[in-house]
Amino acid sequence: HLDYIWADYETAMEKTTFDNAKSILTKSKILLGKTL
Repeated sequence: HLDYIWADYETAMEKTTFDNAKSILTKSKILLGKTL
């Protein structure tokens, strides 16, 4: 990769093009929702 940004979940899902990355984002959101 060439660049990176800090983004909220919705923006990250819009900008992410790989299915495996979207899956990790979703799983992370669920996990953080349970622990925070």
